[in-house]
Amino acid sequence: MIARPVVKNKFWIVEESGKKVATIQKHTEGIAWVEDAQRKQFASIDLLKTHYNINFDRPPNKSTKIKDQEVYGYPCRVQPFNGVWDIRHRVPLYTEAKKSKCYYAAGYYRMEGKIVFCPKYIFINRISFEGPFKSEQEAVNAKISNTESE
Repeated sequence: MIARPVVKNKFWIVEESGKKVATIQKHTEGIAWVEDAQRKQFASIDLLKTHYNINFDRPPNKSTKIKDQEVYGYPCRVQPFNGVWDIRHRVPLYTEAKKSKCYYAAGYYRMEGKIVFCPKYIFINRISFEGPFKSEQEAVNAKISNTESE
């Protein structure tokens, strides 16, 4: 399992084989492991690591946070600024300029039967979607596997 930082030294999302399984929250009493509706307390991160066999990703620093044209490993149209992870929708977001207020979702998405690359965040809020996907082919393959299972 891998714990990816969302808020530096305070909040992590735990993934196993690319799927979210839990969150880790640091607070004044120690560390909390939250899985579904269950919450387990630990005195330290080291105890949690050994109990669940978790590897912690290093928090990205400014030079490695966003590589070339990617946000959290998902491609985007331009050199991104202000890369963040939207926890509610589980999508990587970015702006195209340092002071911009318009956010885009990095990666490929299936929206209303079409594959869309880096849609505006407002569409993520308004339209049902599947994704993000790291490539257009991955989005197409997901569409094929969904139709085969129906």
